[in-house]
Order: sequence, then C-alpha cells, then structure tokens
Amino acid sequence: MTIDAPIEKVFAFWDDFENFPRFMHHVREVRPTRDPQVWHWTVSGASPATPIEFNAVVTERVFNRVLSWKTTPGSVVGHAELVRFDPVNDDRTRIQIRLSYNLPGGALAHGVLALFGADPKSRLDEDLVRMKTALETGRQPYDAARA
Repeated sequence: MTIDAPIEKVFAFWDDFENFPRFMHHVREVRPTRDPQVWHWTVSGASPATPIEFNAVVTERVFNRVLSWKTTPGSVVGHAELVRFDPVNDDRTRIQIRLSYNLPGGALAHGVLALFGADPKSRLDEDLVRMKTALETGRQPYDAARA
C-alpha cells in the first residue's frame, strides 16, 4: 500500500501501538507495560462480552525501515507482524505487511469466521484503508461498521 505521507510520519504512527484502535476494527486497546518493548493488547473476541488479551514484544525496530512484533509465549493468540517502510519520494511511503496468526480454535475458528465474512485478510485490508485515511487527512477515519 502506498500512503501520501512522508516516511517519518508513517513510521511514527505505526511505532505508537496506541494508535492501532484508531484504525483496526478489532483492536480495543493497546497500552505499554513496564517493559518498553512489550505492549498489552485487548482485542475483540468471539462476542463483545469476551475480549481477548495478550502481550506482544517488539522484535525489530529499525527507524523508518522495519517494525515487527510477536505475542509472548503462552498467549491465547499466536500473532506476529512485520511492517516494512520504503520511501517512494519525500511525500509518499510504501508499506509492506507480513502477518501470521493462530486463532483460538485453530483452523475451525478461521473457517467459521470466513463463513461469516470476518476473515482476517479482509479485515486487515479494511483496517489499512482506515489507516491510510487517518495518515493522509489527519482526521479519524469514518467507520460505518462501528456506528
């Protein structure tokens, strides 16, 4: 995805995980822990009454180039993400995302989500459009699904 914003702005936005609830539909809260490399995540579960919580540790941070993290051992959800940042020019940035996850319930859970139109790939694509909107306009992206 290419974003009409300088690489410094795009990287800074991603590097502050507390921004994630602004554009990721299923992320309720992300907050720092005592360890500056570990963040506590709260995401939507199977129902609104059952959120899922886990910690994720930053595994690589190269300023304006790479940001990656993964869940800590023993987490309910297995998750790892890597984001690469490449300047297109002074005012445009290309990001590439690699995401892996293991949902509670494994393949069965993924199949059920896909049947109901909630597969993670589709959700991530929607989230990235909201992120792009937030970075390019400076405004909170409108999300009819939350209304």
